[in-house]
Amino acid sequence: MLIEKSNSAHVNTVLYVGSGLSAKTAEKEQQKVDVCCAVNNAWRVFEKGKVDYWIAPGDFPPANYPPKDFMCQRIGYAEYKNSAENLFSSLGESYKFPQHHAGYTTFFQGLYWIFDTLKPKEVYLLGFDHDYDPQKVALWLEQGKPSPQNKYGGAAPVLANEWVNTFFEGCPVDAIYGHGTPDPLRLGIPLMQELFERAKGYANKLGIGVFNASGVTTGLNTFPQKTL
Repeated sequence: MLIEKSNSAHVNTVLYVGSGLSAKTAEKEQQKVDVCCAVNNAWRVFEKGKVDYWIAPGDFPPANYPPKDFMCQRIGYAEYKNSAENLFSSLGESYKFPQHHAGYTTFFQGLYWIFDTLKPKEVYLLGFDHDYDPQKVALWLEQGKPSPQNKYGGAAPVLANEWVNTFFEGCPVDAIYGHGTPDPLRLGIPLMQELFERAKGYANKLGIGVFNASGVTTGLNTFPQKTL
């Protein structure tokens, strides 16, 4: 379903899928909603090779792109860069750095794009528990939070997959595709929790229900739980 932006609500329900382990049920839940959005590596959970929107930033490793026959509409930085500002403006608010006020991770940028563009009545989250394995988090923090933003601490690997699997070798897997960095934690846990609460507040103002459909009770996700 391709959506053209307007000033009225477009869809009733959106399934918004990240790459946490709870995303493994996403393909089954996909049939229950009007629109399905997958972020970054979350496309991998859809074996039938189709979602409505794939949301990924400009620095997402090309080696991790969906295959050419995967059916989706790509939503990149050019598409979501103004979403937070548009939404705040519609509520009479203005910020010097609206993307940072929303939360400068792909999860939050994509969520505000959904709010601004799809204008749903309800959003259901899977794979966004942010319940990273403590062993992985400790190692990542000790090594200076390596990520694409800092070229993996200077390693600047040709293939990010090779680097991440070597770096986290021996650590428990906490994502549907194997290993990934707990990159959102670069903002710090207190700020992440504040950003979740902020997003809840804007959803309430907009009359949008946002729910964690995963059933996971650990992690940073503070949206109320509700199954599809």
